[in-house]
Amino acid sequence: MVDSPKPKKPAIGPRITGTAEPSCLFPDENEIAHCVLGKGRTRMWFGLAHVLERHGLPRIDPQFGGRYWPAVKAFLDRHMGLHPVRPDEPPVFRREPGPRTGGVKPRA
Repeated sequence: MVDSPKPKKPAIGPRITGTAEPSCLFPDENEIAHCVLGKGRTRMWFGLAHVLERHGLPRIDPQFGGRYWPAVKAFLDRHMGLHPVRPDEPPVFRREPGPRTGGVKPRA
């Protein structure tokens, strides 16, 4: 009697598919990092997400254990100026790089 091959177990961890869309509506932080920043820069996401939460990035939902992906994508689209901000939402301000003055005000 020949033994049949054992079925492969599903991989544990984030399902990174190579696309810019996650595998579910509430992906974990590693999968969001891969979708937003790409393969080589996923470590940057954790600090970046903390800063962007102050500007409206959806927080991790405690019931689902992840950020709601459509809301994350909508936030990033607004943040990058792809969609106008609705009148009832606070604007997302992006600081433009400029000359540094060192905190000293010029004399008038």
